[in-house]
Amino acid sequence: MHRHSRNPWLSHKQQARFLEMSREAGFDLYGFTSANISEADRQNLTEFAQKNQSNDLHWFNRYLNLRTHPSDILPGALSVLMLGTIYRHPDMDAALENAKARISRYAAGKDYHLVLRKKAAKLADAFFLEHSSQLPDLKYRVTTDSAPVPEKILARNAGLGWQGKNTNLIHPEKGSYFFLTAVFFNADLEIPALHEPVEEKQQNEYGVHRTHRANRAKGAHGPNKSYGEYRPSVEGSSDESNTGASETDSLFRPANVDRCGSCRQCLDACPTGALEPYRIEANRCLSYWTIEAREDMPPEIAQNTKHWVFGCDICQEVCPYNRGPKGRRQVTSEPDFFPRAAIKNWIQNPEDPAHSTVWEALSISSAVKRPGQERFRRNWQSGSKPD
Repeated sequence: MHRHSRNPWLSHKQQARFLEMSREAGFDLYGFTSANISEADRQNLTEFAQKNQSNDLHWFNRYLNLRTHPSDILPGALSVLMLGTIYRHPDMDAALENAKARISRYAAGKDYHLVLRKKAAKLADAFFLEHSSQLPDLKYRVTTDSAPVPEKILARNAGLGWQGKNTNLIHPEKGSYFFLTAVFFNADLEIPALHEPVEEKQQNEYGVHRTHRANRAKGAHGPNKSYGEYRPSVEGSSDESNTGASETDSLFRPANVDRCGSCRQCLDACPTGALEPYRIEANRCLSYWTIEAREDMPPEIAQNTKHWVFGCDICQEVCPYNRGPKGRRQVTSEPDFFPRAAIKNWIQNPEDPAHSTVWEALSISSAVKRPGQERFRRNWQSGSKPD
């Protein structure tokens, strides 16, 4: 393939090296894609923003252009390396089983924003240093749920999973308990010529899409959660297999088609009725009410919290891809994401977070600090009531 651009150019070999370095750095999922999204995705994001202008997701409207045109996050951005990091740990699973107050698994360890930005920047710097003579003009920017770009859509395009009926990104082997990180580049990606036409759902063996899939996704919240609507391009079944190299035989990820099939366990398990297939109603979602909302929970929400005081993992807990043998074997290898003793002890025997020592132990360097002490205490009071 001939080069037709003055931008830096990542060859097949360089892409393979970058993915190898991603694995060596401890990332669990990785794949390349374009830094742009489809027109269908842009339209859905815009509609979602308009729908939520008057509630506590109004912040979604800020920087909407970046959400719909993520390449603007870095001048000249053309491609993105999407990375996934598992955060699940059996100690937190065990602590949540009989917890009197529940905190989402993603907040059990250190704030993922702090950990993953540093980790991905170190990875990118190492790649740049190794290839400085060949790619002197290469530039990058790292985001991890820290900038208004559609990381989940990009991860889907990069083959890290499909967006399930609960709107979480799901990988067929790794489940959905993983964080997303994006590394944007001002570089073109060399894409090998294929002998067969490429369908929208397909991805070449190098983890790079030749065309964007027409999947629909609206909104994003938290490390791997979306408010809004999604319609899969393929209605697959749990028996459906992907083409391309397996993750044990190759660094490159095959495309992941929708495998939810007829399963509706997440829909039926949601205690507030927030879920419809591929859609979450924010005003009914426990994650919205315990993290984003500033007003008091409506009675019908407060009486169905199931003791969740920060986030909610119910729709992930019941998912076969997390509940099955493969899902249960997924354990974070990142020490910063191991559950902290303060979190495990508190959910078993919660004390009033109005006490500064209690709140500091829970919130220091933690995602738990997001709603603030007063709102967190309000959630605890609501969650302490019998369901």
